[in-house]
Amino acid sequence: MKNKILILTAIVMFVGASVTSGISANIKDTNSFSPLAKGYIYVDDDFNESTPGWNVTHFNKIQDGVDAAVNFDTVFVYNGTYNENVKIGTLVTEKKIDLIGEDRDNVFILGVTGEDAVVTVSSSDVEVNGFTIDGDSGALEGIRVSGGKQDNILTNNRITDCSKGVSLKPLTKRIEISDNIISNSEFAGIELQESDQNDIINNKAIQNNVGIQLSTASSQNSIEDNTVSNNDREGIILEGISNDNTLTGNNVTNNRGGVKLSSSKINTITSNNIQDNDMEGLLISLSNNNVIEKNNFINNKKQAAFKISWRNSWDENYWDNWIGLKINKTIFQKAPKVIRGIIRINFDWHPASVPYAI
Repeated sequence: MKNKILILTAIVMFVGASVTSGISANIKDTNSFSPLAKGYIYVDDDFNESTPGWNVTHFNKIQDGVDAAVNFDTVFVYNGTYNENVKIGTLVTEKKIDLIGEDRDNVFILGVTGEDAVVTVSSSDVEVNGFTIDGDSGALEGIRVSGGKQDNILTNNRITDCSKGVSLKPLTKRIEISDNIISNSEFAGIELQESDQNDIINNKAIQNNVGIQLSTASSQNSIEDNTVSNNDREGIILEGISNDNTLTGNNVTNNRGGVKLSSSKINTITSNNIQDNDMEGLLISLSNNNVIEKNNFINNKKQAAFKISWRNSWDENYWDNWIGLKINKTIFQKAPKVIRGIIRINFDWHPASVPYAI
């Protein structure tokens, strides 16, 4: 009896494995995504009814897949070119979904002029991951998050030729913008307007007008480990009462200006590499009580300057034009670095003697 049970169990397992294998062989490869998993919707620009083996929900257009999805679904988009503008949710209807591309460099969303953005996120708890997004030669924003939305993830996208690469509208909160490559934006690669508690991490903002711009009271944001280079104006701007933000670990190089603070206070700028900018490495205007420490200031036309600003703290920064590096005498090793402003001067009393590894 025991042997019969073992034989019957083996037959059931074999048949089950054969059926599963047969189904999987007829489904288009989805990498780590289970093609038969509940909650997955698939989009392929070259799908047609004669495609063998398609027995899952599928669409030719991304918007059709998004419209068919319900909260907590994943819309998976295969490699291809999609000429459309995608809207996730509306201002009154949430659509909490993940929109995932098969391969960032081979899934193209080409925006069509006449809309505000290539991808508009009007819902909270949305992830957009793995796309090349083209803004029709600057006519469109790349990814726009509508006002009041929160807890979205915008990651691993290539965004190019947009008016603004990523745009967070007022009262957005807790948005992660990470691991994107953003270039050739007419205005800013990443722009925040009255948007708080966001993480801008490990992006490349290259050859935009401005790399990263916080404006209109955007506070408590973290700008960390980004490469911000070759932008027409400043690499990073904090303006319009953008207070209590942290800039750390960024490489801000070869821009017209490096970092600019305007009418913003209580920000922390630490452990950044600010180098080879055509004007000031750091310009502080009408901004008080900011902390600037342990940064590299290397080969900027003017390392740093300030105007009409008070109680800013400078400490342990590396300055490649500090007198203590130029004159190797004991007395000069104790000299502070002088930061010149209009009428007044500030001091970094403990300049670093070697650059930091950033």
